[in-house]
Amino acid sequence: MKKWISFVSIGALCLPLLFNWQALEVLKLKTFDALVQTPDPSGWFVTLDITEEDVALAGGWPYPRKDLARIQLDLLEAGALGVGWVVAFPQADRFGGDQAFADAL
Repeated sequence: MKKWISFVSIGALCLPLLFNWQALEVLKLKTFDALVQTPDPSGWFVTLDITEEDVALAGGWPYPRKDLARIQLDLLEAGALGVGWVVAFPQADRFGGDQAFADAL
C-alpha cells in the first residue's frame, strides 16, 4: 500500500510538468547547454558592426552603397577571404551606388 501511495504521490508531483511545456523546454535547453562545449574563438572570423553613430555620420539610413563598396574592398585588401552581408536592400540606393557595390561584391 505504501508503494502505491508513493507512486501516486510522485505521479501527482510530476503531472504539472507534463502540461507545462515551457518547463520541459527549459529543462531540455539547459541539458543541451550543459552537454555542448563552446570552443575557444579561432580568430578567423571578425564581425564588423555599423553602429548608429556611423549611420548618423553618413547622413542616415540607408547607408550609401558606395561606402559599403569601399568597406567591402578594404576588407578584401586587408586579407579577408570573404565578406558576408546581413542586410536587405529592397530599394535602389538614393545616392546611385548600386553598381559600385555590385562590382565590389
